[in-house]
Amino acid sequence: MRNLYTIIMTISIAVSFLFAIELSLDNEHSGQRRDGSQLWDIVFDVDGLDDTDSLKVELQIYTQSGEELNSATLSGDYPFVYGSGEKRIIWDIGADEPGREFYSDSILIKLTLEEPGTNPGRCNVDIVIVFDTTTADTSTGSIFYVLPDAQANIDLFTDSLESIGLDYQLGLVTFGTATNFPDGYDMTMDRDEFHDWMWALNVDWYWGAEVALDAVADAINSYHWRPDALHILLLVTDSDFHEEDDGSGLSDETPDGVLTLLNDSETICFVVSPDTTGWGGISTYCYDWYLNFASASGGNWYLLGTPFNSIYFDIATIISEH
Repeated sequence: MRNLYTIIMTISIAVSFLFAIELSLDNEHSGQRRDGSQLWDIVFDVDGLDDTDSLKVELQIYTQSGEELNSATLSGDYPFVYGSGEKRIIWDIGADEPGREFYSDSILIKLTLEEPGTNPGRCNVDIVIVFDTTTADTSTGSIFYVLPDAQANIDLFTDSLESIGLDYQLGLVTFGTATNFPDGYDMTMDRDEFHDWMWALNVDWYWGAEVALDAVADAINSYHWRPDALHILLLVTDSDFHEEDDGSGLSDETPDGVLTLLNDSETICFVVSPDTTGWGGISTYCYDWYLNFASASGGNWYLLGTPFNSIYFDIATIISEH
């Protein structure tokens, strides 16, 4: 894919025309917000694109000394822009470069816009978050600590989904010693409604293994998934799992059975869990299975306590590549 534009903001602007179309960029500027949020806005106007046309965006951020800065949390009109008008990419500098301060004239932003196509990111995707809502721990590696972060960044997630032009539906399953569908078996296409679903979650106190296997299986079997959609499941837990015949009587699923169900339903599973270390560590057996669920289905595993803005962004980026 050939580059249509390469722009270096703040110090200079370099534009190269590689296509015989009337396309222009204006009003390029960037700067950090003054509201204490540590968000940096990168703004530019696109003129000459039809509503059904898209540009793929690549962004690199440097200091004047040439150090490339972390930009894992980009959102807004990223990684695709659609049609003409003002475009805004949002960089969470506080998350990506914590403890550092930058000024507008100390940053170089290289923005590359690639050959336009016909909305390559527009596809159907159904996403269900399966969230453990019980814990006996208040450390940084527990559900008690990470739930507020998952809630606070859910709008960033839907922003990212919308920025790549996805026709998405969202669902929510909770679990502890049983599986719950607090909002029914139909997903929602309304981002504000899903925001309310997430913010209604609370943590209850419980010590012991939980029914993560059953929650995953129930989410796949009971939700009304669209057959033509990409199926995504995000499992978040801080505990070991029960399984069939373990003596608890709480589960009727096995790890092998759940993995088969993931593969048969072509569901990509992302898992957020502890590892085996520290006070909140889980058993090696369950840890290995959580890794296996993610890797074998085409998803990723994340250590519980990883900021959810980066988790959500990574998931949205992987979805955009399908």
